[in-house]
Amino acid sequence: MHQPPDLIERTLDALERLMKMFAFERVLYLACTVISFAMLMISLAILFQSGQISVPQLGMIFGASGLIAASAARVSFFLNKSFDLISLIIQQLSQGKDS
Repeated sequence: MHQPPDLIERTLDALERLMKMFAFERVLYLACTVISFAMLMISLAILFQSGQISVPQLGMIFGASGLIAASAARVSFFLNKSFDLISLIIQQLSQGKDS
């Protein structure tokens, strides 16, 4: 059941095209994560300076953690879908070669 190298090349080409299509989306999620991390660090600095926590700090902490969670969920969803697509492509290409 040896598969020709063409199957692997076509699969990798499909993955590369998929990654290029969603490059902007991944950069956007990375930016959201960086902003969230900055919000968390600012909240931490204010907490250490003041010695007490206030409602705006809680808002920044919960907002930042929620933004990080949403970004991580979308990236995970994207990777899951891309791997599913690649798996489907491999299955279809291998069935086409076996016939």
